[in-house]
Amino acid sequence: MAPCHQIVDLRGRVNGDCRPYELNGLRHWLDDVALNTYHQWIAAYGGQFRVGLYEALMNTHNNFRVMHQQQKQQQQAQHQAEEIPTLLRDTQYDAPLLRFGHYLTRHEDRLHISTPVNLELPDGHMVNAITADLSFSGAKFKVPSAFTYQLGMLITARFPKMAEVLHNPQLMDGLAYRVLAIDESGEHDSYKWLRLKIVGDNQIIKAAIEEYLERTQNKARQDHEDKVIQARTRGYEHCYLKHSSAMPLFFTGTTLKYSLLTPHNRHLWDDWHDERNQPVINHLLSAARLASLGKAGLKQSSTLLYSFNHQHNGKTYFYSAALPEMNREQRQLFWHIGAQRDSWRVYRLTLQPISAENLEVLKDIAPEMIGPLSALTHVGLLQDLSNADAQHDYRLIFKPQLPASALQAFRHPRDPVATAKAVYFDPKPQRCEDRFLFQTPVQVSTAQGISIMGKSVDFSSRGLNIALSSPLALKRDDVLSISFPRLQQMDKRAPLENVPYRVIRISRIIAKFSSPPMKAPAQSNVPCFYVS
Repeated sequence: MAPCHQIVDLRGRVNGDCRPYELNGLRHWLDDVALNTYHQWIAAYGGQFRVGLYEALMNTHNNFRVMHQQQKQQQQAQHQAEEIPTLLRDTQYDAPLLRFGHYLTRHEDRLHISTPVNLELPDGHMVNAITADLSFSGAKFKVPSAFTYQLGMLITARFPKMAEVLHNPQLMDGLAYRVLAIDESGEHDSYKWLRLKIVGDNQIIKAAIEEYLERTQNKARQDHEDKVIQARTRGYEHCYLKHSSAMPLFFTGTTLKYSLLTPHNRHLWDDWHDERNQPVINHLLSAARLASLGKAGLKQSSTLLYSFNHQHNGKTYFYSAALPEMNREQRQLFWHIGAQRDSWRVYRLTLQPISAENLEVLKDIAPEMIGPLSALTHVGLLQDLSNADAQHDYRLIFKPQLPASALQAFRHPRDPVATAKAVYFDPKPQRCEDRFLFQTPVQVSTAQGISIMGKSVDFSSRGLNIALSSPLALKRDDVLSISFPRLQQMDKRAPLENVPYRVIRISRIIAKFSSPPMKAPAQSNVPCFYVS
């Protein structure tokens, strides 16, 4: 084949960066693919630059003309082979994947050092790359996309510029790196990013980086990408949790300890309050159900829960059942009776153990709560799957010949009430007005003519918190008449007798009273309630 004296200039013709090379007395502009092709075939042409080698350099696989021809042939072949038309996937809404709970942590700083690096791939190809950042045990390289890279691939890296500047020939001996990740470039498809970890001894590159920093007077910028990723991930987590309608739950063994409330999941917490305004969600999350879901060795488990409540003699009774707890007839009866009520709810409860790694993250976020957080064993998520439009569908199945009393097994006791703490996701105040601590004797009178002495705990312009001297049968929304005898003595014209209040919440506490007007035992079980 005849010798060739034409210059090969691939600038703007290939998908890659071109550099000048003096080959066979001619100055050519070649990219890495063409340069490797030249060295691969020059021996086959007797060490001479001939027409066949010229054509090979002008028709590499990353040549834009060759790529266009291949794409056109593939499209024609697809049109001929496709007998059934297929729908193209709409990619306009594609978005990057966010992994919650994953925080990129580095044990050492990475430095922005841009220097040429020669890479030798396992197949013998030589690639000219640029370092984006370096550390003692890792690196990030900008490489041409025309070559094939695989995860786990071992690459030999040489640093010619650093070896020249630092007078360190060991940097040209080759350092072994393993590819950990391959990232596409969002700016141009002609190059990719390789994230690598050094294999073996790192003392050579460590000494080179330290000397480089001394020569540049520590002007190399540190790479804080890990902190940016952490801040971005936590920001998305905060936004998601704040607007999620599911309620996160935290358990110690089979006991609910904390419930995370937001404006969008507050209804789940409120639904499980009885007429006393007491939380009874602990019965929905019973110890037996949690023990079944939280068995050792399970990474995650979930179940469906059905519930409704029933009003009888001014009291609220809650019913709930999980699918594994009912046979077919019980399930059909539960659906028939429950789905006809406005209180019908369908939940999905998901439970998974809290790992030691998760606890460490929690301790870093809230070091003042190391003690309580260390006792947590599981985290759950309660989702409301109720659909009012589909609620009637539960009653379309055949109603079994079972009495309604068969559901008594799924009725929950009224006591004990939940001791879990409801934690608001946003730390903003939940009160619409200020409260003031103030203690004064009060006289509480019911509509039935019962009168009991008590003591105020705090008050606001529209509410009052009272502790009674003895138990009193009350429920939420009861109307009471409250008098303030001591305050009335201070101003006899003030309207402080028989002021109407409505009961909002009732709780039982152990209280001690020492005021002279209150003739109560030193310690007794008394109700404490808030009225407005």
